Amino acid sequence: MSTITVRVGREEKEISGLTRKTTCSEVLQALLKDKQTEWNAARQNAEASTTDELEFNFS
Repeated sequence: MSTITVRVGREEKEISGLTRKTTCSEVLQALLKDKQTEWNAARQNAEASTTDELEFNFS
């Protein structure tokens, strides 16, 4: 099995577990899935911080 490093934007991603049968499409799908996971986490963090900012406490 092999490993390659791919530049995505400003980041370098290391992809391991490649074989001679691994296709470019499979590599791209893995990169997109990883990026989507990052976007979802960032969106959830943004939503959580927005909700926190809108909380009011009255005494």
